[in-house]
Amino acid sequence: MSLSFNELSIELTKYSYVIFDLDGTLYNEFEYRKIAFGEAISAVLGNSDKRFQDIYLSTIKKYKENSSSKNIFDKVFMDNNINKDYLPIALNAYRNADLTGMKKIKSHKKDLERIARSGKIIYLVTNGRTAIQKKKIRALGIENIFSKIVICDSEIGMPIKPSKKVFSLLKLNNINKIVMVGDSSIDRDFAFNSKIEFLHYKFAG
Repeated sequence: MSLSFNELSIELTKYSYVIFDLDGTLYNEFEYRKIAFGEAISAVLGNSDKRFQDIYLSTIKKYKENSSSKNIFDKVFMDNNINKDYLPIALNAYRNADLTGMKKIKSHKKDLERIARSGKIIYLVTNGRTAIQKKKIRALGIENIFSKIVICDSEIGMPIKPSKKVFSLLKLNNINKIVMVGDSSIDRDFAFNSKIEFLHYKFAG
């Protein structure tokens, strides 16, 4: 069960070093998905197409049902009789979405700044494509808060959470009072594999 943010803040007083996950932990990942899905559908249909809203909402619904974006456009295109030849266009737009709109969404930016000011050393470790994760981090305005940011991109051969190899990239061996904060079983398993403590927190807005 996820801690409330107040409960998390109390727990963090026990630690000197804190590793945060990004998606679903420091902001609501669904807000990113909505922006990226919109750009993907728009790239195929255009915003003026009468079907845009229905197909966009259909995409959102499928994502909510499965909690995954894997093969989502294949399913949406099939359901809405869209030629599968447009899939590369949708995927390209999705992966290259303009995420400046994320500047307006709620996040834990101010809380992170407060935690850093308290003297704790904080890190960010996130799985995902480097270009996409960097855009999210910049849009949220949190890139300068962390002592180190590690983006675990399997497409360029990097280890990803939950591998303990990721922990070695932080160079925090033999350091006590360290904790991982994340919203998923991947984060929990990463902490276990790295032999550090774990706090389950899911962004609640």
